[in-house]
Amino acid sequence: MRKYLIGLALFGAFTTSAVAQSIKVSPSETTVYSQGATSVLLTFGNLGNHLPAESTWCGALISAAPDVGMKCDPNVIFGRLPIRYNQSRLSGHNAYTEHHVCHPSVARRAYLDAARGSTATFFYVRRFTLPAGGPDEYVPVTLRLGGNGAAVPFSITNVRLLWDGGNKTVPFVKSGEILPTHYR
Repeated sequence: MRKYLIGLALFGAFTTSAVAQSIKVSPSETTVYSQGATSVLLTFGNLGNHLPAESTWCGALISAAPDVGMKCDPNVIFGRLPIRYNQSRLSGHNAYTEHHVCHPSVARRAYLDAARGSTATFFYVRRFTLPAGGPDEYVPVTLRLGGNGAAVPFSITNVRLLWDGGNKTVPFVKSGEILPTHYR
């Protein structure tokens, strides 16, 4: 009986360490524009020997058992990104960085799903495989729909300087000097 309990304890210790070594993603959640494209850099860490495979956008997650993690519910798929379009790159030690773009058509499907009563949250799920065989691992990123407001990533896309009278000349002012009156 004692050998059985020791074996069970060792099994539990190895099982716990395997779960703790699962793939992590940063950021694990982000806001996307509900009426257009949004891009974000995702970094997947603690890969071990895993390689990235296809990705899916969906409205709900289900258990990936017997694989690891949560995968997309096949009844609520908004889009798929085949492996041939994989843009992830090795970045640092045991990690991949991906330039994730949520396409407007995916955002629109999520928006329409939310308009029909679902939540304004959906998911991007990257699947990772082991070349030597073994369970796949699914890593979800939570995406929240946002509009033009505080919850949306901010960027300046165009700057045009104009002074009174339409003067397009930019004045040179040394530190501590006051801007000439005709420029104020």
